[in-house]
Amino acid sequence: EWDANADVDLLVKDPDGVVLGPKNLSAYQRPRPPLPADPPDAWRGYGFLDVDSNAGCAVDGRRRENAIWKVAPPAGRYQVRVDLSAPCEQARTSFRVVVRSRGQRLTFAEGALYPIDARVRGEEPDGARGVLACEFSVP
Repeated sequence: EWDANADVDLLVKDPDGVVLGPKNLSAYQRPRPPLPADPPDAWRGYGFLDVDSNAGCAVDGRRRENAIWKVAPPAGRYQVRVDLSAPCEQARTSFRVVVRSRGQRLTFAEGALYPIDARVRGEEPDGARGVLACEFSVP
């Protein structure tokens, strides 16, 4: 969550290297031919992003994005990043990331983003964008 009407994106990299974010709302990857198709509800077993809040500076009043797993997430290391997609004329945006599992808080992070954080960047070697907020492991 964040405190200003800016376009902030939550990015979660799972242990398989799949990054949930506004360009990839689900960790589900369809099987490629010649593999058989999955059942229509197969995506439910994967993580997904609930919404892309304030996308393109279209203020929606939420200022919050959630990465959700309806079933146990894959074991391994996760990385959470916060990316200022557009400052939307805001001078500063404070953010807070809270990681929960079964109602228990695993970790949290807080920070601030400034318009300079939205500058055009070259692609990072691991595809990472934004500010690293936290990392955590799922056993």
